[in-house]
Amino acid sequence: MNRFVYLDNNATTKLSERVKEKIKPYLDLQFGNPSNLYNFGKQVKQEINNAREEVAKFINCKPENIVFTSGGSEGNCAAINSAIKQFPNKNKIITTKVEHASILEYCKMLEKQGYEVVYLNVNNKGELDLVSLERELDQNVTCVSTQFANNETGIIFDIEKIKGIIEKKKKEYDFVWHIDCVQALSKIPLDMQELNADICTFSGHKIHAPKGCGFMYIKQPNTFIPLIAG
Repeated sequence: MNRFVYLDNNATTKLSERVKEKIKPYLDLQFGNPSNLYNFGKQVKQEINNAREEVAKFINCKPENIVFTSGGSEGNCAAINSAIKQFPNKNKIITTKVEHASILEYCKMLEKQGYEVVYLNVNNKGELDLVSLERELDQNVTCVSTQFANNETGIIFDIEKIKGIIEKKKKEYDFVWHIDCVQALSKIPLDMQELNADICTFSGHKIHAPKGCGFMYIKQPNTFIPLIAG
């Protein structure tokens, strides 16, 4: 049999054996609906709450700041959707030309609805044009969406410099700063208190979890407007 070598963990990862064993009971006997009022569902809800606490601990935030999703794409779209709903009188979105397709395609949809989308350039080293970022931030901006690490090149944005510009402008204008942290999770230390973003998005299948799961960090849950309600 030919040997198979897989070298594309940026695209997706193999399901960890430890994870497989952990989730197996919930695919078999413990299939209760966590919204149920009886114990069969309550047990599953408790495990979800335990998972939320573990995730929060890993990125240094409170459990109430964590919302589980179906993955990075849902989280990215939900972040921008919440921002434009939160600021209905603004119509400018700032992102970059090298974002994940879920950001770029969603922004194209929004452009057709009348939103102005600014796609910032990167140089030949993949570094973000910070001068343009600062220049484009004005009173009409509803959302700035930047990645932490690129899914194709592996380039890591200078988040500290981006944060400095964002925090300076936030003193003048209110808007949402979203960071796509999908490729950074477990590779780069992430501390939500230090990062100080409004929303960060993450995906499970990049870190040996199943496809179809992820989570969001939401700094102010009471201001978040969900993409899917109920």
